[in-house]
Amino acid sequence: MRLTFLWVVFLMLAVPVLASENQLLNVDTRPGASVQIYYMKSDPAKATVALLPGGAGGLGVKDETPTSSNFLIRSRELFAAHGFNVAAVGKPSDREDLDFSYRVSANHIEDLRHVVSFLKRDAGLPVWLVGTSRGSISAAAAAIAFGNEELAGMVLTSSVTSIQKPGAVPYQALEAIRIPVLILHHERDACSACSP
Repeated sequence: MRLTFLWVVFLMLAVPVLASENQLLNVDTRPGASVQIYYMKSDPAKATVALLPGGAGGLGVKDETPTSSNFLIRSRELFAAHGFNVAAVGKPSDREDLDFSYRVSANHIEDLRHVVSFLKRDAGLPVWLVGTSRGSISAAAAAIAFGNEELAGMVLTSSVTSIQKPGAVPYQALEAIRIPVLILHHERDACSACSP
């Protein structure tokens, strides 16, 4: 009995306790505009991931919690469970839709720059952008505009590849990116704008 008790105590001490703090925030980005983020801080975390959803870019907040069915937003707990601070990044207060063209605009890049700056200041950790579908356009455009100092890296999932879509990832100035990049794409992606 005593050996079992000591073993349980040892396991409790050996496994780090994860303290998390989840909150819905508005980050001021431009005069008269702010970007809503759902921020999940974990202790200890090794980095912060800023999740950039596709579609219109909304989080679908209900009762202070994102309800969007977007792949990244619904997977946020998985990122947190693997030791990351997570910021699910919504659309700015002055936009209803983050359409293809807007995702490469100066205003959008400025919004993302302020969000990344806030996350770096708050946690003091490297920030990775993770974009899916239209969010891949945002991540690539930001990485190109930011240079090599502001981001630790980026992940692109189900990237927009269609030449008919403004800002499609393969048609951006990707040669300017000098940070680590991970690209994930399903060979049977059903979206016509995101064919592998």
